Amino acid sequence: MPLRRFDRTSWPEHGPHRDLLDLLDDVHVHHGCPSERVLARRLRTSTARVRDVVRGRALPGDAVGIRDLVAALTAQGRADPATADRAEALT
Repeated sequence: MPLRRFDRTSWPEHGPHRDLLDLLDDVHVHHGCPSERVLARRLRTSTARVRDVVRGRALPGDAVGIRDLVAALTAQGRADPATADRAEALT
């Protein structure tokens, strides 16, 4: 089955939000592209909320914290601290 990357059609062209989405996408691909449904289960939130964040329509917030999202993107459920710090700085 081919890897399914995030839909980028709503991503901003540049800026910190774009840099954050690129970082999340890199982690996502590196860890086998878990589906939005899998991410939602790991985060205990709705698939629609995850979809809005990874497609660039919303920023991570209380419902989906950036560190939790980065951790959910990994198969182990833990994020590299430097990656999580970078993601938090871009939020």
